[in-house]
Amino acid sequence: MIDELDTQTEAPDELDEQEREHRRMLLAAGKRLVPQMWGMLRTLSMYDPENETPQRALDNLISSLDEVHAQDEAAALIAFGDCAFLNGSRLRLDTATYGIVKELSAYLDARSLGGLCFLRGLRRARLLDFLVHLRLCVESKTPREDLAKYLSDAHISEVTLIHPRRIQSSGEDEETDLKLEAIEVYARAMNSLGNAGGAQAAAARGRRQ
Repeated sequence: MIDELDTQTEAPDELDEQEREHRRMLLAAGKRLVPQMWGMLRTLSMYDPENETPQRALDNLISSLDEVHAQDEAAALIAFGDCAFLNGSRLRLDTATYGIVKELSAYLDARSLGGLCFLRGLRRARLLDFLVHLRLCVESKTPREDLAKYLSDAHISEVTLIHPRRIQSSGEDEETDLKLEAIEVYARAMNSLGNAGGAQAAAARGRRQ
């Protein structure tokens, strides 16, 4: 309904320009989010969470998440091989960052995850606690299930675990499959917030990419 009203009150060219600017700013924020996320996870593997170094890394990660949340209510990040997607759009990364994506993808895969979705409103202490559990759960035989139980017991609704992809195709078809999966993940995040308009916008954006 909101999308229909907006279409009636604003010219299509203006909407297209707004959408392009929104996507440009979102992807720019996503390019910063990937290295900040990996930097935080690496830091937690070397230091106590209360140490100054991970606290600074957490500040940087929160700043990057805030950039994304300034554009969208969710930050749904998927990493697969050297591909990264944010809210249904592929991130076009520089050469140095592809190595980071591979490391992040392997880190998540070891925990039976394909990505993570952070909703707007996640508090600092809860984010840190979740990331500590994310690091430790690799020792479990059922890491994703253990993480899901932790989130439920801690009443953390602002974090969603994204299941890993099981790609059967290769080449261009693989990228198409990943893109569609990324769009579906983002649409589900929007629906969970009661934002049907956001879910529809994600699907429309995916058709245009």
